[in-house]
Amino acid sequence: MILLLNSMQILNPNKWPKDKKILQNYRELELEELIKVYEKSHWPNYLNGIIDADKIRQEWNLFKEVVSSNYQNLDVNNLLPIIFDQHQEFYPNIIKLLEIIYSIPFSSIECERGFSKQNLIKTSHRNRINNDTLHLFLSISLVDKNINEYDFEKALNIWSTMVQTSRRIQK
Repeated sequence: MILLLNSMQILNPNKWPKDKKILQNYRELELEELIKVYEKSHWPNYLNGIIDADKIRQEWNLFKEVVSSNYQNLDVNNLLPIIFDQHQEFYPNIIKLLEIIYSIPFSSIECERGFSKQNLIKTSHRNRINNDTLHLFLSISLVDKNINEYDFEKALNIWSTMVQTSRRIQK
């Protein structure tokens, strides 16, 4: 996993050398490591890999040249939207690799937080909650919105118009 994380750094243009000649062969081994991980399928019934290794190798040098010439001063958070919007047709395989890499969670904190919330919601006293209701409760509880900002009147109006039968609200 550490090798994979180190290999991902090659996609950060802030780490790239300024010299064009050094950039031509910059971190080719790391690129090959990423290709090795994602070109093969890890699913027995799925024959194709996730990425096309040959096409990534073809796109890589031109991609480095364009990014280093135009976007090297941008950080990854500002660069990715530009790459996805403006260069999708020129580097579809590099972009697929970027999408894969930047969707990998580096921590399990969010997952653990979700299970913790689930265990608070679905207790032994409320063990008959169906999946749809549990999903709604989890969605509400995982959003960190301040309760003072919540518009209860709007929620009440939406709720009262959702069902065809009349709802009586006791005051």
